[in-house]
Amino acid sequence: MSEKKFIRHQQMKNNTLEEVLRAISDGATCKREVQSKTGLSWGKVSETVNLLLDRQIIHSANIDEPASAGAGRRSSFFEFSRTDFLCMGMELQRRQIITVLTTMGGSLIGHNIMPLTPGLNTGNLRDNVLVAFNTLLEQCKIPREKVIALSFSLTGAVDSFNKIWLRSSHIPDIQDYDFNTIAADFPYLQYFSIEHDIQARARSVLSNEEWNDENFVFMHVGSGVGMAIHNQGGFLYGSRGLAGEIGHIPVMNPPLKTKPRVCSCGQHNCLETFLSDHGLLAFAREEFSLDVNDLPTLFSSATEVQMETFYQYLHPWLLQVGITAANLFDPVTLIMGGELIEPWLDRLESKFYPELQHVSWIGSPGQLKTYRMTSCNSAFGASVNAIEPLIPQLAATLS
Repeated sequence: MSEKKFIRHQQMKNNTLEEVLRAISDGATCKREVQSKTGLSWGKVSETVNLLLDRQIIHSANIDEPASAGAGRRSSFFEFSRTDFLCMGMELQRRQIITVLTTMGGSLIGHNIMPLTPGLNTGNLRDNVLVAFNTLLEQCKIPREKVIALSFSLTGAVDSFNKIWLRSSHIPDIQDYDFNTIAADFPYLQYFSIEHDIQARARSVLSNEEWNDENFVFMHVGSGVGMAIHNQGGFLYGSRGLAGEIGHIPVMNPPLKTKPRVCSCGQHNCLETFLSDHGLLAFAREEFSLDVNDLPTLFSSATEVQMETFYQYLHPWLLQVGITAANLFDPVTLIMGGELIEPWLDRLESKFYPELQHVSWIGSPGQLKTYRMTSCNSAFGASVNAIEPLIPQLAATLS
């Protein structure tokens, strides 16, 4: 075989491997489903799946045959290995590190929450990451060499390309923290990344809800207002990785009699000083003299009248961020959720959404989806982030 034909043959084999791996990561569990998703011939599918089984990237799984399958030869089912080729995601918070371990298909193997005393800082970050990494692997009885990807979900300003954590209002001494020094502790990894927690949240929700949206704006309303913008080409990061900071748009004409509110970024009257947990808690103190320090306590102790008043307070701010997102990005789908608005998700779908369409530019967005916090796990989203870039790497090692 000539060198040119050999190269072409290797590229075709590599492409086939990528297609099959993506089909399995998208939920295909047998050869028939892989063939349906890829359009490849039965022979190519069978050959490639057998190779993946032989290399232990996938393994046989006990899955019941669907009743609709009908008569004929029963399928042999498989899934990504639960002992090899694993991905780990970490969410770094001030007082804890949340860690998850998943398969290449996004199936959860284990998770752990490691409290931090003292809180996370630049002096102890590296050591705490190593402890969190080893603790989860010991819990799952997995050797560290079986992990091929480690991804971090971080708050604040994140330079994903250069792996620099620029700053975080939640961890004040973070200043240009270089994660390449941490990557050096894991030389066997095939993939290492950091990203803003809003993208990780978005991946988590879409994966857990099994949504396949490509053109959307994802909004999380909790301790602040985070926004991720996604088009067919992927997330919009901006020139410095800071796109989507809608919560830090200043409110130019704050409500009368409202004292200036200092934002975590150092500015005054940013949108999220009003539309956030601390914004609502401040309103509850001003309006009802409710001196509580967290949302669960506030929501559990509030009367129906107070909860209605809370929503009426939040409504114009929600409408402002909704209009801004709809008019700037014209998304097919606006996805909203978060601790602050979870009590009113049904109302957002039934009443808020029609109003938003009425006042935004030509009826945008096309649809509104809401999610609950049970679907939102930044550490899981960070782990899922590794799957797509790992697929061509795995294919290249096999072809």
